Amino acid sequence: MSNQIVRALFFDLSHLTTFVAAIFTVFLFVYVLPPFLGMPVFVAQAGVTQIIMKAYVEMVVMGLILVGFMSNAGFVASCRAMFPGSARLGDEAQKPESSG
Repeated sequence: MSNQIVRALFFDLSHLTTFVAAIFTVFLFVYVLPPFLGMPVFVAQAGVTQIIMKAYVEMVVMGLILVGFMSNAGFVASCRAMFPGSARLGDEAQKPESSG
């Protein structure tokens, strides 16, 4: 499996899990908590909007940090040492450029 495919799968999986967590958060804050806590629904909607926006920003920031780590040869080497036989991490970073 090529490194681009592995990265694409990680990208899709991270968005999928964030989407599922967002649905759960909306359900919990809008439908479950207001009746139990006696809070108005518009307060719960405002809170859940802020939570979803914060989660999206966190996902973008963590993705940028991970991209930075994956382009660092030392990080890739330590991952290979810790997890031998796992997905081929950073293969294109290790290949010398062809003169062509």
